[in-house]
Amino acid sequence: MAIKNLLPTIALLCSTSALCDTPLAPPLPWKTCDPHINFCAQLDPKNGSTVYKIETPYAAKEIYKIPGWYRSARISEDGQYFVAAYGGLNLVPIDVKPTQVMLTVWKSGVKHKEVALGQLIKNWSSLQQTTSHYRWGSMSHLSKDSIHLTTVEGAVSVNMETGLVSFP
Repeated sequence: MAIKNLLPTIALLCSTSALCDTPLAPPLPWKTCDPHINFCAQLDPKNGSTVYKIETPYAAKEIYKIPGWYRSARISEDGQYFVAAYGGLNLVPIDVKPTQVMLTVWKSGVKHKEVALGQLIKNWSSLQQTTSHYRWGSMSHLSKDSIHLTTVEGAVSVNMETGLVSFP
């Protein structure tokens, strides 16, 4: 009887740790748009990433291309900035270095800025260990001129033009 009562708890613990370190899905085409759906990006593992201006509900005009496919990306409200986040999403390897690029900012199709993990995390011991990785945080959204992230230490903003990191 006691083992029967423990089984749900054991199953919950196993599933929680499994979800943390589950391998990522293979690359698939997907689309992201700014909040007003004036600009969208089509991310395709075979053809790279293409940013479009939405001209009417049935017409879009290509404005620039970004090489590569990204698992996590956002586009600014004016379509000028395309921000690609680290491909491992919220987890980094145990042997991660502070120089690991977490954000790449593209401006009108040209690589503009890169932001490393060491710029986003003040205290390295804040990284939270999972079964086989560290949880660092994730990109939340873009505002007019900033990238907003939630890290294990709290809110962080990055100015898309200057690359300046702020801890509000």
